[in-house]
Amino acid sequence: MERTNVPPVGPMDLPLSLLEMGCSGRFELITHPTPGQPMPPLTTVLLENTDLSAKNSLSLQRQPGPPSESLRGSNTSYPFLPGGMEELTLDQIKKKSDLEEDIDFENDLLKVAPGLKNGMDFTEKDAKIAKPEVNLMSLLTTYDGISDFHRDVEEKEEVKDTKEAPTLPRTNSLEDLGIKDAVSSSTSSEKGKAEKSKETPEEKKKWAIPVNISAPCDDFYKRIPNPAFKWPFELDVFQKQAILRLEAHDSVFVAAHTSAGKTVVAEYAIALSQKHMTRTIYTSPIKALSNQKFRDFKTTFGDVGLLTGDVQLSPESSCLIMTTEILRSMLYNGSEVIRDLEWVIFDEVHYINDAERGVVWEEVLIMLPDHVSIILLSATVPNALEFSEWIGRIKKRHIYVISTLKRPVPLEHHLYTGNSTKTQKELFLLLDATGNFLTKGYYAAVDAKKERTSKHAQSFGTKGSNQNTTASQDRSVWLTLLHFLSQRQQTPVVAFTFSRTRCDENARSLESMDLTTSIEKAEIHSFFQKSLSRLRGGDRQLPQILLMRDLLKRGIAVHHSGILPILKEVIEMLFSRGLVKVLLPQRRLRWE
Repeated sequence: MERTNVPPVGPMDLPLSLLEMGCSGRFELITHPTPGQPMPPLTTVLLENTDLSAKNSLSLQRQPGPPSESLRGSNTSYPFLPGGMEELTLDQIKKKSDLEEDIDFENDLLKVAPGLKNGMDFTEKDAKIAKPEVNLMSLLTTYDGISDFHRDVEEKEEVKDTKEAPTLPRTNSLEDLGIKDAVSSSTSSEKGKAEKSKETPEEKKKWAIPVNISAPCDDFYKRIPNPAFKWPFELDVFQKQAILRLEAHDSVFVAAHTSAGKTVVAEYAIALSQKHMTRTIYTSPIKALSNQKFRDFKTTFGDVGLLTGDVQLSPESSCLIMTTEILRSMLYNGSEVIRDLEWVIFDEVHYINDAERGVVWEEVLIMLPDHVSIILLSATVPNALEFSEWIGRIKKRHIYVISTLKRPVPLEHHLYTGNSTKTQKELFLLLDATGNFLTKGYYAAVDAKKERTSKHAQSFGTKGSNQNTTASQDRSVWLTLLHFLSQRQQTPVVAFTFSRTRCDENARSLESMDLTTSIEKAEIHSFFQKSLSRLRGGDRQLPQILLMRDLLKRGIAVHHSGILPILKEVIEMLFSRGLVKVLLPQRRLRWE
């Protein structure tokens, strides 16, 4: 056999590997010893900034905190540096700005408060200089001179039109600054023009980039030969365009109608993060939606956790489902999860327009670090480009706007009167699937409403109609409407109510209604008993649990903040299976 001479190992053939740890820029050096070869000598490298910690730095290069604070962080920790902002170096911090002044705390102390003419005298009693005597006649002469000046100004009004503003003396009194507003208003337009001319190229840059979805995306599978996730159906063009942007690690805003397939974009981001061994956070505005997405993604991906105010499941998972308030707390407390975070998905991002809770979405978008990409999902944002422009400007990154007007599930508006035997089984179409208002259906509904009153009452009675209804009238309308929808097989039905008390009253008014079959009753009973087996014996006999058990067996459920968390989850799961035929949730008026 011939003997092959192998050249000696050179400096480029060291058995080393470099492993990237997450998206925070951390690397780990791994050595692979070769059999029969001695280990290369170790080299000592001095690290810089080893004193950085969560207590004194915003940098991602700081030391990790204790394991007990890795998930939620600590209220004494600094957050990571928000994206779009530059971290100041030590030299920049020490360097004084042009606006800073050296203050002499011995000689330049402020003696007269702003807005006042007189102040305090801090000089020593011995060093005080005798004040000159006040001459009353000189004061009167000064006053006469001021009066003559004002009189001359009133006679010559054309002085106001002069272009050159008078030079005002510096004063600490608000009384002497009356002319300041007039001067500032005359020069406001000139200042505005000067500010526009001084805009930097960074400020003039367009951050929101609309994506054209009219042309077919034929080269999708050529550009992504091995996608991170596959579906059993063909994707739409807007879904393909969004996935192409995710593969490039860009931020996207997807605006599409309900059931159009926005969740496909979120699913691909989760699969892509699992492929990259990073983490994804999916935020939703309400706990019920978080629970639903947790169940759906848990079935699809497996490695999914849930963080809400009620429960905490699998917090070490690569994908975490949580409410936006939880994510805001993690960002402010410097959670270590942010280091390995690649995507943050904001579902129903139009909640940012809410007067009370919208600030949460604003804070989270501002506080996200630079290495985190953003996915915004919404169905009801008319100014998607303007909103994306604001986000891109504060984050200093492009936002690709992908919107579609296609509505897979047609939306129609019907009116049900149900106040006569003739109209108990009739729905009046007011708005068709194309968005056209039908006057014929409207006038037919008005005529049906008038049939309730007799001709005598129409001629001689009151002209104004009473909009308030009694409980018995509500009960009769509810019963006739739900029986009508059940006969037409148009259940499940979601009936929103603006009051928690009204939700319970509407549920009690349906005591005589039974919408489930014997097979469905057995399935509901089995699932209900199995779900509540974790509770103690006495807790299973709570009045709310007994009441909800009877309602669920008949296919009726109530969902609001007063329901126990375990009952709400049971109701959500039964509704997703189609076993709850009538759901009565509370909906606040401001969401309308």
